Amino acid sequence: FGPDLFKGERYWRYWLENTFKNGMLDYIDAISIHPYRDVNPETVIQDYRELRLLISKYTDRDIPIICGEWGYSTPANWNGSGSSAVVPDELTQAQYITRMFLINHSQDIPITIYYDWKNDGVSDEEVEQNFGLLEFDGVTTKQSGAALKVLAETLTGYYFTERVDIGNKNDFLLKYTNKDMNSIYVYWTTEQDHTFSLKESVNGVLKTMDGVESVVNGNNSVFTITNSPRYLIVDKPHSFTFETSERVSKKIKDVKEWVKFSENWIAPTMLNGVTSFTNNDQKVVYKKDSTGIVHMSGVMKVGATGKLNRVAFNVPEGYRPSRYIEVRVPYGIISITPSGDFLIVQCDDANYFVFSCMYKVD
Repeated sequence: FGPDLFKGERYWRYWLENTFKNGMLDYIDAISIHPYRDVNPETVIQDYRELRLLISKYTDRDIPIICGEWGYSTPANWNGSGSSAVVPDELTQAQYITRMFLINHSQDIPITIYYDWKNDGVSDEEVEQNFGLLEFDGVTTKQSGAALKVLAETLTGYYFTERVDIGNKNDFLLKYTNKDMNSIYVYWTTEQDHTFSLKESVNGVLKTMDGVESVVNGNNSVFTITNSPRYLIVDKPHSFTFETSERVSKKIKDVKEWVKFSENWIAPTMLNGVTSFTNNDQKVVYKKDSTGIVHMSGVMKVGATGKLNRVAFNVPEGYRPSRYIEVRVPYGIISITPSGDFLIVQCDDANYFVFSCMYKVD
């Protein structure tokens, strides 16, 4: 399998399409990617969709996608260098990692390799030292490690069946079933906390992401849905009807409007002698989707190599990160500043500088 590629939006597609054209799909049994990101894991769904469409364009074989490496780091006092797959605290790491595995279940990803088993050091500044499920001592469990233990123990013997629509594209309710047709419903949201209701009578157990259990018994039960996944374990086969709260239903946007908005790419004005390739698959562009995530990618001719700290372009307010972001790319290092400057920090190829990144706008 291969190529263990970091998914870098348009560059990712350009590279893969050319290798697919040259017959790579005839020689591998699976496509492996490393979908690191500094935003919530649900954004990977579109990446998998695009990759499957690309595979189907060049082969009739059923080639699976595997997640060869993925994780989130928790440096409390991040120094801004290294990977940008950083979250603010252990709770967010636990939420994202649990959801990462659940999303991969729902997207038919047969293998998910998490990085990392334990922290690689004790620094609270270095991003590479804080990806672990355990602390550096290999004994002390972080909240993410405890959450994954709960997930594994709860869902062992169950397989993903379907995602249940409860009226909001940002609410996730996944149904798991075992050989006896008993069910577990796992639910969470990417929005603020709210509620949804279950119309029928239910007897079972509600378990939090951290493993705290409570009994559920009765009709028209109302559940709070948060960023932390919870498990509704029912004691016999059921078919339920779920409804979101009225407040959430009013917030639902038309999907066509969202798709139209998310496809509006913007070509920036290039600065300081840096030029953009003009091919559509390589042009420097950026956009912001309806969830507030800014996407950037393209290929540039920089004209020089080394440590440059050269401003290639500037993005306007509304597209600027709240903190300094630094990302390693195939031929160097880039950064985006809170003032909107896109900096080429390090350039290793003066004539073909490929980049791609995503970040959340607060």
